[in-house]
Amino acid sequence: MRGGTGWFANKQGFQVGWVGYEVFQQRGLDVRAEFNYVRPFMYTHSDTRQNYAHFNQPLAHPYGSNFYEALAMVDWRKGRWSFREHVAVAVMGMDTGTFSWGSNIYRPENDRPTRDEEGRLENYNYYLADPVQATLFTNEVRAAYAISERGGLRLEAAYQFRSWVPELGRTLVQSWFRLGLVALLRDHNSDQQVRAVLP
Repeated sequence: MRGGTGWFANKQGFQVGWVGYEVFQQRGLDVRAEFNYVRPFMYTHSDTRQNYAHFNQPLAHPYGSNFYEALAMVDWRKGRWSFREHVAVAVMGMDTGTFSWGSNIYRPENDRPTRDEEGRLENYNYYLADPVQATLFTNEVRAAYAISERGGLRLEAAYQFRSWVPELGRTLVQSWFRLGLVALLRDHNSDQQVRAVLP
């Protein structure tokens, strides 16, 4: 691990974060900050039936492996009003061509590039956010008024900015504005990017 050779089986990931309620002694002000780091091949295996997924969904993180991410969320509630600011930045390594560089957990780790004419697999030089890097930035601002606090029904307006910048390929910048009636049955994290699908 300390050798820095990028061994493919050096599988590790960590998450560190902080959640504060009523921050600065302000009633209704909640803050969450988080950092996630996952090396290539972390949640995959030589047999894809043993990867870290269930019902075709990654269990540990939606981005699978080979990424790092930082996010912050601030919520403020006063009476029936609530406001949210959610900012996230993720840097990901993308698989290229016919080889796996550890991003897609649905590909076996045996799909690595070969190192010689005899077809032996390359075991080293798998670093975070390699071989092709992509950066995802999202920022969403929401404002809502609770029509029915017990039923979770509210009127909500939101604006989201999203930027996808790959090293190779086309940059995609999008903005959405929405206004609607919302039932808070569960929270959706619209800042995430689909990384891998089953072949």
